[in-house]
Amino acid sequence: MKRTTFCAMVIVLLTASIGLANLTDGLMAYYPFNGNANDKSGNNNHGTLMNGASVTGGVLHLDGFDDYVYVPDSDSLDLTTTGTLAALVHRPIGAKIDHVGIIAKMIGSSGGEVVYELWFETTNVGPSGISGPGIRGAAHDGSLTTSAITQRDIRDARWHHLAFTWNAGQGMIYVDGQDVTEKTEVGGSGAMVSGFDLYMGRYRYTPDDTWYYLLGSMDEVRIYNRALSAQEIRQLVIPAPGAIMLGGIGVGIVSWLRRRKAV
Repeated sequence: MKRTTFCAMVIVLLTASIGLANLTDGLMAYYPFNGNANDKSGNNNHGTLMNGASVTGGVLHLDGFDDYVYVPDSDSLDLTTTGTLAALVHRPIGAKIDHVGIIAKMIGSSGGEVVYELWFETTNVGPSGISGPGIRGAAHDGSLTTSAITQRDIRDARWHHLAFTWNAGQGMIYVDGQDVTEKTEVGGSGAMVSGFDLYMGRYRYTPDDTWYYLLGSMDEVRIYNRALSAQEIRQLVIPAPGAIMLGGIGVGIVSWLRRRKAV
């Protein structure tokens, strides 16, 4: 009986994994971290591991001190009116929260210095009104911003899938496939075109002229030039080790499935 149930779960997961083949439309960059930070989307937006950032077991590891991934600017990373930023993120308990970057195309956090970004910050948008750890995504057109934010703490030493989408001036934040948007900033036309480079695990907060770095691990980073639907975001979550629907199936099988996803 146990073997039958186990096999059934594997078949379901394999079927779901095959469905990811439909998610190539608009994929501008894809980083599965198979031994390096190369882009597997076909657009050659290859990344460089900086200052000791490492890839082992198909996962990017960052020390929170100065590690990050650098991706030079390219036309295919100009997303403008609509886009999606998505990544699997694993953070230890107690890791720093404010101004910690996940994905950012920027030279700073002030107006005109950032194109689009997904990062961690303290916020009070939750029901209690008390400040706490949060996740925010934003796209900037040079003067106005389209953003979404949620008060959610994922520093629990588990994998979580995070995504930010924007379209027609509306932003949305997803955690583990669920729309958890609690506050939005509407009015911008999307992301401006710029010559700024892209970073993973790095964020520059202009007011104190400091770069902040992510302590933790990342995998399955995807950048699209369109806003994925809620259903498509849920498809991306299936391979996530921290996703609720995978329960206790085990990181080994999940890792095996992730290595066999269609790009």
